[in-house]
Amino acid sequence: MRWRTPARRTYRRPMLNVFIVTIAPGHDPDKLLSDETTAETMAQVMTPEEAVAVGFSGLPDAVDGALRVIAVAARDARWIHRALDANPAVTSYRVKEIE
Repeated sequence: MRWRTPARRTYRRPMLNVFIVTIAPGHDPDKLLSDETTAETMAQVMTPEEAVAVGFSGLPDAVDGALRVIAVAARDARWIHRALDANPAVTSYRVKEIE
């Protein structure tokens, strides 16, 4: 009789988190994240045009204010969450996980 080893379960974790951020009118979209946060997390802050050029698709149009796309490693997503929650210039954001 042969013993069967149980099948290994592989859990897929997201590799990359993409934040789609809407910025209130009158605020500077270049000051969305501090220099420290950008350097520590290696986050890439892009305009929609830059994001499409890199290969992202399906981005919404900015209705009120500016729109920015932030790509960051999944391990640093909480840091970006906190930074966006604390920023008064951010009106809303959505997060997409990419495997």
